[in-house]
Amino acid sequence: MMPPDHLIYRDMATALRSKGFATLRYNKRSYEVREKIKTDPTYTETNEFKSYARDTLGYFKKDLDYFVEYAKSVFPQADIYILGHSE
Repeated sequence: MMPPDHLIYRDMATALRSKGFATLRYNKRSYEVREKIKTDPTYTETNEFKSYARDTLGYFKKDLDYFVEYAKSVFPQADIYILGHSE
C-alpha cells in the first residue's frame, strides 16, 4: 500500500491513464522491510531478513523481474515500461 504522502504517483498514474496508458505500482521490498521492522523489530533476526540483507540488489532484481512478468500476464499485448524514483 502506498503511503498517503506519495500522492504524486497517484497523480502521475491518472495523467498517464488519460493518455491511454495503464499503470501498475508496487512498493520495493526495502520499503516493506522497513515497515515490517517498525511493527516487529525481531524480524531482523529471521532467516528471511538475513537472506535479504545479504543480497538486497539481488532481491530488488528478482522482485522487478517478477513484477514485469506479472504486468505481462495482466496486459499481454502491451509494451512494458519501468519508471522509478530511486534505482
